[in-house]
Amino acid sequence: MKKLFYSAFAYMVIGVLSGFFYREFTKGKNFTGFTQLSVIHTHLLTLGFMVLLIVLVLERCSCCPVRVCSAGSSGRTTPGWC
Repeated sequence: MKKLFYSAFAYMVIGVLSGFFYREFTKGKNFTGFTQLSVIHTHLLTLGFMVLLIVLVLERCSCCPVRVCSAGSSGRTTPGWC
C-alpha cells in the first residue's frame, strides 16, 4: 500500500512540475497555440495521481474479510482486521 501512495505522490509532483514548465515555457516564448505539454500535464495528474489514489482506496476498502494474523503463534484465521 505504501508503494501505491508513494507512486501517486510522485505522479502528482511530476504532474505539477510539468504544468509549471508548460505555463512558463509557453509564456516565455509567447506561444498561444496547442502544444503536447498541456496533454502531458493533464495525463500525469489524472492517469497517474488520481487513478492511483482510486486504486489505493479500492485496495484499502476491498481487502479480504478473513486474514491470517501474524501476531499469534497459532496462525489461525480471524475475521476483520488484524
